[in-house]
Amino acid sequence: MNSDGLIRLFFRYLSSGKLALVLVAVLILFSLVGVLFPQEGQLSRSDILQWQQQHPSMTNALKPLGFFAVFHSLPFMVTIGVLAVNTLTCTLIHFAEKGWVKALVGSGAMITWGFLLLHLSFILLLAGGFISAATRMDGYILLTEGQNFTDRPQNYLRYSTGSLRPSGSQGFSVLLKDVSVEYEMSDHVVEMQTNLQFQSQENRLTEKKIRVNQPFTYKGMTFTLDETGYSPHLVVRQVDNDKPLVDSFIALQTFTSTAGRQYRDYLPLPFFENRVTVEFYPAGHSDSETGTISTEPVIFIKTADAEGNTLTRTPLSLNQTTTADGYKFEFTDLRQWASFRVSNDPGYPVVWVALWLGLAALLLRYLPELTEWTIPVQRAPER
Repeated sequence: MNSDGLIRLFFRYLSSGKLALVLVAVLILFSLVGVLFPQEGQLSRSDILQWQQQHPSMTNALKPLGFFAVFHSLPFMVTIGVLAVNTLTCTLIHFAEKGWVKALVGSGAMITWGFLLLHLSFILLLAGGFISAATRMDGYILLTEGQNFTDRPQNYLRYSTGSLRPSGSQGFSVLLKDVSVEYEMSDHVVEMQTNLQFQSQENRLTEKKIRVNQPFTYKGMTFTLDETGYSPHLVVRQVDNDKPLVDSFIALQTFTSTAGRQYRDYLPLPFFENRVTVEFYPAGHSDSETGTISTEPVIFIKTADAEGNTLTRTPLSLNQTTTADGYKFEFTDLRQWASFRVSNDPGYPVVWVALWLGLAALLLRYLPELTEWTIPVQRAPER
């Protein structure tokens, strides 16, 4: 077989519909991997490391393939790239069979334009997906009011990035100035708003209020408000020598139940003999077990054994001190926290153009048929 025959055979296989089906099936498998296994950017580094330590053999098989960041992995990018080439080759062959430019004029030209633009939009969609997989950055940060964050990979709680993204960071900082949350009478959230101050490396300041579903883009990085909650400041000391072991704000998680919103979190500190949980009541609490009635913010330090049985439940008011589990607890301040999803996606504009181009292609493809359906056929007059 001569070289021309080999080229034709190569293009025939490259434009094969069977190859496209196989590639789509592979993309579905990648999606399943992303659902079944922990992914960078979705879980914290410590959670992923813990899972990997619990599943060493599976980790040894998946990690070299990049399957803990499957949508940024090389196999995923190769699959998208080959599918884009397959679609492009199929489009060119079909276009050549129609007579190239001649097919774009005359009878049926609108349908041909629709076919061409639809395939072009799909190619652009794949190209945008490849750019996103290769260069997209996804991060997650949590800030307490008054706390600063500096844009460096190690400072994100969750972080993932494409293998072709340039290394380094922009070095700007973010200050969470305040958080405000409004509720309805039924305790449903009406509005969450945060006030952020951005400072560039040149010390230029920019302030912006960010609300839910109203992201803000700074230097190409999009900040989207995710959650908010209470963050009491706790000091934990040894009873015998009053040495501080913990001195920080604790970002409590928010849970919604039939009894209303609850704010609590587990303190995973190695020196505690028992499991210690912090329960917080921002508007006070009436407790039947301890007889405590308070209209001010109050914390309950709850200790439990390995089976989950409650051992103690000790109240702690603001600027007060109590003893629990052999340690001294002090509630010194109360603020709020907010978490943000941070992303930078160079492929998003390409995907956006592809979607609108696909919509235009569908209109061109089916508009002639819609016209035939809607315009009545003129009948010749009877003689």
